[in-house]
Amino acid sequence: MIHVAVIAREKSWFDQIITQIPSLPISFRWFENCSVFFKNQELEDWQLIYLISDRFDLLQEELVQVKEQIPEIPVLCTVPKLRQSQRQLLHQLGAKEVFPWPVTRQEMKYFFKSYPEFFIAKAEEDQYDFIGQLDFVDGVELLRSFCTKENTGILTFNWDERNGRIEIQNGQIVHAAYRQLDPLTSVLVLTSWHHGQVSFKEESFISKRTIMLTNKQIFDECLQYRQEREHLLQAFPPEEVKLFTHPDLNFEDFGPSERSWLYKMYKGRTILELRDLYEGDFNFMLKKLKLWLEKQYIIPEEEYHSIRAKKEAEMSTSGLTRLFRKILKSEQKEKEKETSKEQPPVQKKLPYLFASFENLQIFKSMVEES
Repeated sequence: MIHVAVIAREKSWFDQIITQIPSLPISFRWFENCSVFFKNQELEDWQLIYLISDRFDLLQEELVQVKEQIPEIPVLCTVPKLRQSQRQLLHQLGAKEVFPWPVTRQEMKYFFKSYPEFFIAKAEEDQYDFIGQLDFVDGVELLRSFCTKENTGILTFNWDERNGRIEIQNGQIVHAAYRQLDPLTSVLVLTSWHHGQVSFKEESFISKRTIMLTNKQIFDECLQYRQEREHLLQAFPPEEVKLFTHPDLNFEDFGPSERSWLYKMYKGRTILELRDLYEGDFNFMLKKLKLWLEKQYIIPEEEYHSIRAKKEAEMSTSGLTRLFRKILKSEQKEKEKETSKEQPPVQKKLPYLFASFENLQIFKSMVEES
């Protein structure tokens, strides 16, 4: 495992970075500034240093300090509103890679997978106190089991490209990070996962406390969060029933985020499939889905097929369909007329009107005289 020191004035910047890193063998530590980092430099054998700042001048000073003290360690830099001239200057000062802020998940994935030298296997293997699958472990009970006085460490959650962590100090939950959620909501979401891997490792360097509730209060919040989800799920059809967007729904009436989820249900999704697709606070999403269900923006599978069948029947007997058929018939008649014109006319024989040839001659002479 490689060890990365993240030097950032704001702890929230560090949290945003670590929750976007793909599931790779990387261990991160946060340091508030270069002075704190240099005092604790011996904690790990650092393979990478990551500098984050909201000001270019401060980032430049920190980069110079780091390269003077430990020039052999590669340094990443991140700063908002980055200009090309600033990027070139940071590279000249020794930065290995420079990212504009905010850093996207794709950029982080690209970087960490582009430098295989960072992932050279170490002689010693990292030891975890616990590794398990959330398919077989209840997240809340697992967290409760690690909240003992002698435990200080980090409980890490990984599910595909989703990554979060809960930090424990002397048995007390002090901090959590997942996506852009606040620390307490991060605990509620992470412990509600039904899939993924969870691991615990003892760690002495823990973040500052951001969750001021006691463990009992936190677990009460977890219980209320689950009860709220169960109550919301009662408004939906059974788990195996798919939900579809209404056939008459106009997607342009919705914003980009809502429209993307409505498109996901265009061909039908069960509530469990939606739960696994949504990466944030699913209780929040359930409230939105419940509102859509009440307003008939989304409907159960049986109702959807019933509406589609009625619409198809109406279309088959509608005035528009009859007009279309009439147009086709008139076109067919026109074609028949055109083909008849192309054929030579057939002379019809008149019926025989004279009893004898003599009478015909008399009629002829009378016509000529007149």
